[in-house]
Amino acid sequence: RTWLGRAVQVQVEIPAWSRLKTHADGSLDFVAPLPCPWDYGHIPGETGGDGDPLDALLLTPRTALGQRQESAVQGVALFMDGGLQDDKLICAPDLPSRATRLAVGAFLLGYGVAKRLRHWRLGRSGATGLQTLVWRR
Repeated sequence: RTWLGRAVQVQVEIPAWSRLKTHADGSLDFVAPLPCPWDYGHIPGETGGDGDPLDALLLTPRTALGQRQESAVQGVALFMDGGLQDDKLICAPDLPSRATRLAVGAFLLGYGVAKRLRHWRLGRSGATGLQTLVWRR
């Protein structure tokens, strides 16, 4: 499915600047070493390659936990988590600036390192991390 340019509803699971990563049901997944500078959530009714709801970053002013916000998909982060495809949609009203796109990439690289360390501590295997980012033109 082609997501770029589509309008989607993002349900916020982690408001911007929080360090707590939760599952869609609200249970704690892990505490990140650094806070996420954007809202992190999922697209209700859509499933990612890992069987969980499809992840999304929302590049807008901070939204309250549990709120839904409509936005356009400006990018897709191709991401692996424990050997499973776990892509993340990057949503914003308009194509982000080059600086913001670089910041998103840097954040997701760091997020991948944190996830790999967590998998290592838990004895899990499988590739984990950002593969590439694809942006709308």
